[in-house]
Amino acid sequence: MDVWIWLAVYLVVLAALQVGLYRYFRGRSPAPDPTPQGTSNARSGYGGPSPARSGIPCGECGTVNDAHSSVRYCRSCVADLR
Repeated sequence: MDVWIWLAVYLVVLAALQVGLYRYFRGRSPAPDPTPQGTSNARSGYGGPSPARSGIPCGECGTVNDAHSSVRYCRSCVADLR
């Protein structure tokens, strides 16, 4: 075959692949919000610490962080909790 025919076939296949990918990803729903609904963020004005949640409150911003031995920094402002 001639080089121009191969180039035309390549361009048609590439265009068909891109259209197929566009239609596939356009029909998908957006990703869910990765932030849990119960998360409080006092600095951003989302209500402050929740009374039902226990943990270590941050001295800088007031966010309640998980009470776990591996948690050392605030998840909101990255201040040292120890």
